[in-house]
Amino acid sequence: MPTFTIDLSKPTYLDKGFINPGISASDFLGKHEERIELQLTDLSGTVLTLNARINRTANSNGSPRLCFGRELSSWYYKNSLEDKIILVEIVNSSAIRIDLRKQETPLPAEGDILEPLSNDAGGECAISRITAIGFRKVGEWQLDDNNRLNCGFFDDPASQMSMTGKNSLYAFSDDCVIYYIGKTTRELRRRMNDYSLGYENLKTNKKCHDKIRQMLEDKKHVYVYSFYLPSQLQFGEFAINIAAALEDSLICRVGKIWNGRQKTVDEKIDEANSDELDNN
Repeated sequence: MPTFTIDLSKPTYLDKGFINPGISASDFLGKHEERIELQLTDLSGTVLTLNARINRTANSNGSPRLCFGRELSSWYYKNSLEDKIILVEIVNSSAIRIDLRKQETPLPAEGDILEPLSNDAGGECAISRITAIGFRKVGEWQLDDNNRLNCGFFDDPASQMSMTGKNSLYAFSDDCVIYYIGKTTRELRRRMNDYSLGYENLKTNKKCHDKIRQMLEDKKHVYVYSFYLPSQLQFGEFAINIAAALEDSLICRVGKIWNGRQKTVDEKIDEANSDELDNN
């Protein structure tokens, strides 16, 4: 199901009760002046339904604006959603919904400061802090019957969505320590396949391949965590890649294990070369 997000740290969205789904969601919604329904479900399961008309002239790029007005704004405040980032599901071209029972942990609002990540205290602090901002455990590395490295993704919907999502961050971890953080503009499953094969010409890729294999041979678990937003945030008509914005800070805070304190030249070259593989 297509989704997009609303950033309620922005007063215009919070106080005026209108929604800009953005260009990425535009094709999934109806034409100018067609009616659209918004279904709101709070944590108690109480449902409120609002209606509006789609406005495709308010935004210069032709993307829809949905004006639900004071009732929507009041619902935000009633449910203490100030400064939250909310996921909106597109049911069909004439219906969207917000269900607070299905919301993932909200991203921190602009200006929020996370305490430093640390692997020194058994790694639990680091893992809990990346899951607090949206990372989810989505898979586990395994050696198959032919002793080949394989990333097995879990069957739950969030893991399956992250597997095929693009512009994501990922992390490798055992039961307590985060070893590596990277990002990709490709589908996550394709990036994990690079690590499975251990391409010799991708230095960091080969390093991670060898370290994962060694840990599995030592009977240790290696999990894959993913940070993936189904819909990127927008600043005007421009998309913001949250994964790219977070990566350097996370590497710095999580400490030096397989990453350096800052991303190395080799890592940047590996990512660029890997992301080009689908185009060749």
